[in-house]
Amino acid sequence: MEKKDELFGGKVAVVTGASTGIGLGLSRKLLEAGAEVYMSSRTPAHIASAAKSLARYSGRVHAQVLDVREEKAVAQYMEYVAGRGRLDYLFCNALVAI
Repeated sequence: MEKKDELFGGKVAVVTGASTGIGLGLSRKLLEAGAEVYMSSRTPAHIASAAKSLARYSGRVHAQVLDVREEKAVAQYMEYVAGRGRLDYLFCNALVAI
């Protein structure tokens, strides 16, 4: 049985750069703590694979292709998430190299 963490249980979080590494690990820990997680990555195959690896959290894990370098796309995505109810945490983990 999954335990709900006092800080993250029942909360809604957005994690950018969530398909690998720190972002995927963070998403997994948030889900383990009972959060609903909106994951994003700019690489379709990577975010699909990440979501599949977290399939046991069906209903609380949402995967989306998103390039955080596109300001309009980010604004639309945040409006979409907020429009579904609430947003408690935003983890800006995506790497943008210049």
